Amino acid sequence: MSSLAPVDMLPDDVAFEILRIAYAHSTFPYCGSNRFQLYMNSPIPISHVSRRWRDLVLSLPCLWNCIHIIPSEWRDDVDVVQAYIARSGRLPLSVEFDCRMNDAESDHSESDSDSEGSHDCPCDDVWNALFKERTRWEHLVLDARNAAHLASFTKQISGEVFPALESLQIPSYEPGQDMRVLDITAPKLTQLRATSFYYARTVLHSTPLQLFSRLTTLELVHFFYDVPNHVVRFLDMLRSASATLQVLVLRHGCFNVPIPSASLGVMPTDFPHLTFLVIESVLEYHDADYNIVSELCRAARSLDRVHILGHSIMSFHSYLHSDSLDQLHTRLPAP
Repeated sequence: MSSLAPVDMLPDDVAFEILRIAYAHSTFPYCGSNRFQLYMNSPIPISHVSRRWRDLVLSLPCLWNCIHIIPSEWRDDVDVVQAYIARSGRLPLSVEFDCRMNDAESDHSESDSDSEGSHDCPCDDVWNALFKERTRWEHLVLDARNAAHLASFTKQISGEVFPALESLQIPSYEPGQDMRVLDITAPKLTQLRATSFYYARTVLHSTPLQLFSRLTTLELVHFFYDVPNHVVRFLDMLRSASATLQVLVLRHGCFNVPIPSASLGVMPTDFPHLTFLVIESVLEYHDADYNIVSELCRAARSLDRVHILGHSIMSFHSYLHSDSLDQLHTRLPAP
């Protein structure tokens, strides 16, 4: 770039602000349509324009502390991730890691590793580079299409301390998969999401209840409870989070077992700070005397935003506490 170009005459403080607005990620994990393409949706191309622009970009750690990565056998993703980590300084990291290798690809990588003696699966290499910085994780979105990889990653996380972690999204798993219990210490955790593309048991069913005690957001998507103790555990989770919970999202779920009568008092009777509730296509055991959705709605006294699908408006109005009905009367059709 010519030093006479107008853009090259910008004062450093103005250039810093332009770069910060253009590349700093503030809506994690929804940071752009190409967020998984570290080479495109990143300051890397700008750093190749000129020596001055490279110096400017490398002097801004806030441009490098958000990492979205789908490891590939055909790129040196480990080098790129390590560059991001080094250039981010000591800032907290926001990490979205998606291992999309299927079973066939994983087996192929393992056979290559056996034949060559040194090549590991690219997912493992990238994950290990990120895992070394786990004390800096502020946000983590973890996904894997391969059951063995998912079990391995979850096993590594369990038992660890994450002092900066504020939000965590993890996948559920299919019945029969060897999934480890998620047992982590995260004193700052306020947002927890367990999601899946299919109906699956949630990895949270045996998670220590202390993990839920500071949550403001809890989201379960495509969850499946078919064991009475797991349903009770779900109610225990809600009770542990009831004092702080502000957002609760239950989508495409199933409670396919009656609740033991001895456990009917487990559901919290009040969610003092719950203002946003989403219940979408949640099915319950058809012969159950105890309806989890109805009891949940009655306990939510401070709602101001609600999204309900799969339940009639008539039934929903009968579920809601009168305080919530007063706040929502302009937002819902009359029963």
